[in-house]
Order: sequence, then C-alpha cells, then structure tokens
Amino acid sequence: MLHITLIRHGNTDENQKRILQGQKDTLLNELGHQQAALARNRLVDDKFDMIYCSDLLRCRQTAQAIQEHHQEVPIAFLPKLRERSFGDLSGQSLSHLFSESQRQQLKVDDFVKAHGGETEPEFAERVIKAYDSLVRESIQAGYQRILVVTHGGPLRSLCFWWTSTAGVKYQYFGDRDRLRRGHHGNTGITKVRILQDNPATGIVELFSCSEHLNSIGPIGDIPPSV
Repeated sequence: MLHITLIRHGNTDENQKRILQGQKDTLLNELGHQQAALARNRLVDDKFDMIYCSDLLRCRQTAQAIQEHHQEVPIAFLPKLRERSFGDLSGQSLSHLFSESQRQQLKVDDFVKAHGGETEPEFAERVIKAYDSLVRESIQAGYQRILVVTHGGPLRSLCFWWTSTAGVKYQYFGDRDRLRRGHHGNTGITKVRILQDNPATGIVELFSCSEHLNSIGPIGDIPPSV
C-alpha cells in the first residue's frame, strides 16, 4: 500500500498580486518561507521513502525546507509536475487574462493557446500522466510513503480527476464538492492512500489542510492556482 502526501508550494509575491506565474520561476516571499518552515515542522515525524517535486524554484524551496528533517530521503525534480504553462502571458495579471480574452471574444483556453500556453485539457492530461507514472514507479520500487511538492493547478487537476472521471474511484468522507473544486492554499496538505496498487483507486484521507499555519493568523483568500 502506498501513502502519498501532496503539498502546494509556499506563498510568492506573484500569488499575492494575482499574477500568472505559470512556468516562470518565482521565489517564495517572507510569508512563503514561514509557511514552508511550519509545514516542515508539521511533517517532522512523517516517514518518506522518496520526494517528488516540480523543478520550479518555488516548489524546490518548499521541498528543501521540508527535507531539512528528512535529509536521507532522495528527491527527484520533475518538469511534468510544473504549473500550467501560460506561454508569453506569464507575468501578466489574472484579470488581464480574463478581460483580454473576453475583449477578443476568445475562450480562455484558446487565448492561452494562442500565446504559446497549454489548454486546460492539455495541462490536466500532463499532470495525470505524471501522477500515474510516479505512483507506478513508487509501487515498483517498493516505496510505502512518498511526498509530492507541486503547485495549486496540478493539485486542482488531480482532485477533479479523482472525483469526476469514469473508472477513477477515490473515496472521501468529507465534502466531496469541495474536494472536486480542489483549491489548495499555500502549503495546504492532502494525503492519499492508494488501493490495489492502482493509481486510479484510492482514499483521500486529508484534503488541503493548513492547520500548521494557525500561528500566522488569517492570511486572506486562497491565492489562485496560476
């Protein structure tokens, strides 16, 4: 049986400003480093056989903070775990994406594609294939517990896949509509248990939990997954 802990990276200035980060390298800000340290402390007693991480800096910084208490655990940086590509729209505001696509009478997907980015279906397919691959690799290697550090977009795509795709059976005993929406705050933690050695069958044991951030106090709305 494979236990998977998934976590979104810490906060960035671009998160705060609602900027499209996409696959542009951005850094954790002071709050993000604090969140990563609190996540590290929360996961100090967890056991991991392997860490899989997006190769973008905001995820690397988050993973490396957690790894301070798990220095013996190897880490693999995977481009396939990156956030959605927005092409040359990266660095623009989220409001620009919606207002300009509307002005040009284009669907958001078509507008993003025209600027060299991924459509939502292309992005979801990449993420799901990456998840399927790392789960199967982990099972083959005999791992029992792994950590996945990624972005809000990939986590949202996985949650939708777990709950909305024919043939995919993930049990969850909480608010299933909330799980389907898949919104993760910065360093929000989700835990999944894979059943029958099958990436398409599992139990969601914890969803987007940010209790480790309580000492910071209220930090506003969840930053968009971009």
